[in-house]
Amino acid sequence: MKKLFIFVVTLMLSIGYSQSKGALLDDQIPQEPQRAEDLMNQLIMKMSSEDNIEELTKIRSQFNELMLIKPSLKKKSIIVSREYSTEGGDLNYFIDENENVLIVDAEFLGESGRWEEEYYYYNDSLFFLHSVRGAYNSPIYWETFDMNKTTYYANQYYFHNGSLIIWLNQDGVEVSRDSEEFDEKQKSKWEESQELLTKYHITDWQSID
Repeated sequence: MKKLFIFVVTLMLSIGYSQSKGALLDDQIPQEPQRAEDLMNQLIMKMSSEDNIEELTKIRSQFNELMLIKPSLKKKSIIVSREYSTEGGDLNYFIDENENVLIVDAEFLGESGRWEEEYYYYNDSLFFLHSVRGAYNSPIYWETFDMNKTTYYANQYYFHNGSLIIWLNQDGVEVSRDSEEFDEKQKSKWEESQELLTKYHITDWQSID
């Protein structure tokens, strides 16, 4: 009887902790994807030093310009296979009249989540990347899967002259430029951006159009 009582109490405490932790996470994790411009504006407003202010202002200006002309840009889309993710995805290229890639909207699907990434270019050089990961409540093949229970985590990467100058992680915190993780992200994100450009140039668009 004593063991049963201890078990019940322990179970109740465990449930109570899980519920309070779940409530905390619900408050902290956005239930809708965060927009690129919203996070960018928040970053600019909370900058506490003059470091990178000039570069960041230029990036925002370039970003705003592309957002204004995006509706008038030509769009080319391709479906990608599992070379990019377990469930495939699609790439949407926005190009100008000279066939220059200015924006790439990429969506990659997985069993436990999805990734939506916006790449912004100037002269074939990445200057801004807005990356959002949507974490599903359970794998898509489970009966408990509910798209409405997806939670979102956004990262932003700001580049200047081919170098990553600011990485805003999913907690809205700037990652130290002196960290090994920062160097790894600079390399991987830059290479990804160039791979997408290569993908555009080697694709036989006539066969797709």
